[in-house]
Amino acid sequence: MVQRVVLEVKQRPIWLQKFYHAIAEINLYTMVQKMGYGEEEFFLFQRKRIVKSSFMMLAAIPLALTISKWLFLLAPVLFIYNWWSDYQKEKREFHHFIFLKNLDFAKFMRLVVPYLMQNNTSLYGVFNRMIKRLDEGEVKQLLRQLMIDMTNNPGTDEPFRTFAESAGDSEEAITFMVTLYDYSEYAKDDSVLKDLSELASNEILRGSDEIITIKSKRFAFFPTKLNMLSTLLLMGYMGSVAYGLITMMLHMNTGGL
Repeated sequence: MVQRVVLEVKQRPIWLQKFYHAIAEINLYTMVQKMGYGEEEFFLFQRKRIVKSSFMMLAAIPLALTISKWLFLLAPVLFIYNWWSDYQKEKREFHHFIFLKNLDFAKFMRLVVPYLMQNNTSLYGVFNRMIKRLDEGEVKQLLRQLMIDMTNNPGTDEPFRTFAESAGDSEEAITFMVTLYDYSEYAKDDSVLKDLSELASNEILRGSDEIITIKSKRFAFFPTKLNMLSTLLLMGYMGSVAYGLITMMLHMNTGGL
């Protein structure tokens, strides 16, 4: 997974920052934080939304002045639509990010169990060997931090919970890591490892199913998007023809007078 760089927060008016938070959707800032971004990225995203939505709203004014004043009603509709559309794009990006995050954690789950089965070593020793196998990324960095926390806070599952929440962000991840801690501290039972292995396999399968579902949806919606595009083009053509006929009739009536 790509490591995200958080931008440095610039000095801005407090009222403006509060305003951007006030007009944001209830879960928008949480999504921004979970994706590894901060206050600066949130501020820039909200500012971009306002600018884009305002331009969309202003685009309705020339139409209203040249065609019909009723089209002034289109201005707030365009603003709201663009505002909603940008939020939906951010939501899709967030869900994709969480999906990749869970998939990376599932790979970690699948890797750690065989190490425990094959090596009669401590959990810390297993993690130390895994560090060399893992690709550079968020999971590897968090695993290093987990090993430090295990040394500084022995006899508690809190470092394992923190790792699960940061690396996996799911109930399955927390269950896996807490069970892993219990196994290492209390019960050296092979049946526990089998359960963990099954949980890891299920997570991998679920990730594969989600990939298939995502690709299927993209393929299924492609004809619909083509139909929508054709409909919009047809409506635009019919609108221009209707406008031409109405204009011609008005000129004819004016000439008759």
